[in-house]
Amino acid sequence: MPNFDDLKFVRLTMPEQFVLIPKYLFEQVKGASYKIERIYQFAPVAIMSPLTFIYALADKNTSIIKGVLWAEINPFSERLQVFILSVDKHYQQKNGLFTKGSQILSKTLDFLRKLQKHVGITGKIEMLAYLPKAYEKAGWKRSDKILMEK
Repeated sequence: MPNFDDLKFVRLTMPEQFVLIPKYLFEQVKGASYKIERIYQFAPVAIMSPLTFIYALADKNTSIIKGVLWAEINPFSERLQVFILSVDKHYQQKNGLFTKGSQILSKTLDFLRKLQKHVGITGKIEMLAYLPKAYEKAGWKRSDKILMEK
């Protein structure tokens, strides 16, 4: 069975690279309200920002993309905000993405902390969560902020 350790984070830096990310990785995010065609339309522009970090999670042996991580730095709060984390279900193993001790979330968090240090920011890491209870099971805490909409 595939293991999350078989994947490596590869930063996408050129607009034309975004089309390499399989559409199913966005489709499998339960509860997401984004329009996938808009992601493919505007992500190539976002990639060019020095505040945007889009990573493909590629198989170390085959280089086939099996996950995506999209984060941005908020320069005012110095927080790293994660908008999308999606990993192929075959790599989620028996303990899954959202269980306590999840390899995926813990290793992604370690990666994000290294990224923070590399870019010199000290704020918290925020994760956009469509399934907040699932993230809480994995040890994340709810933010004091509440998103309002109309």
